[in-house]
Amino acid sequence: MGKKQQSPTFAEIVRGLEPVVGEPDPDAGTWPSPMRDRQWTDGAGVIWHMRGARLDLRGVRRVMALPDVRVLHCYGMHPREVAGEERNELFDRLEQFFAGLAPPMSTFDVAEFRDDDRAVMLVVEESC
Repeated sequence: MGKKQQSPTFAEIVRGLEPVVGEPDPDAGTWPSPMRDRQWTDGAGVIWHMRGARLDLRGVRRVMALPDVRVLHCYGMHPREVAGEERNELFDRLEQFFAGLAPPMSTFDVAEFRDDDRAVMLVVEESC
């Protein structure tokens, strides 16, 4: 049996795309919401499905501890995968939010998504 070929990450796919010129028109429609739709299709065409309800801090910590978990940050018209230091900073802001220390009017909704191969993605929708 050969090794299963690993799909590219969302970040790798995005690096190959042409940059978006200008700012999105706020009147062009509603922001994408994987949680509202209960699914997300990434740039490689992989469909991710929401599992269960939105997560509390305990659930966020559980999912973040999983190996190879991907993190999709939804803020604005163009959700994007975050990694490295940016991912750590987002997780710190989630900790502050759940501790009641977030800036006024700042909210986060977080959910666990999985694809058909059982890969895990944490989806973070931020609004203010």
